[in-house]
Amino acid sequence: MGLWKVEIQDTPTFTSPITFFSALKIRPEAKAYDKQWLVDVLSHDDYIKHKAIKRVTAPDGRVFKNYAFTALIARPRKEAVKELCCAEKRVLNLMPEEIGILCALSEEDKVGIFGLGRKEFRDICVKDPTALIVTMIMLRRKPEAWNTVHIFEGI
Repeated sequence: MGLWKVEIQDTPTFTSPITFFSALKIRPEAKAYDKQWLVDVLSHDDYIKHKAIKRVTAPDGRVFKNYAFTALIARPRKEAVKELCCAEKRVLNLMPEEIGILCALSEEDKVGIFGLGRKEFRDICVKDPTALIVTMIMLRRKPEAWNTVHIFEGI
């Protein structure tokens, strides 16, 4: 089980590095999204954005600088949220108190998921890939499902 390490400029809430467990064991169809997903997530005014990623180190030791990596750290809202479907409620109830997603934009304008934060969340998504799909939909379309979402991008 490899770890991705994201080195960031320290913020008042986070210190470097932020680690993500490899998403390699998750089914491919649960890990690929169109560029519009990222555009929509970045457009939410309630999400806190940081230009803070210095470099990303892959589990095999390769170092990436100047790549289009984005890291999200989100805290789900566990109390009742109006207008959530059954699948969304089920996934929210499974989540630990904080989750993370490390993704990157490809030259083909596709967003790929490389790592997931908190081992519990990664394990849930390995067992049930729809949990990741539902999470990605909620990040895009249901900002009210989250207490906080921090988005880290390259400097």
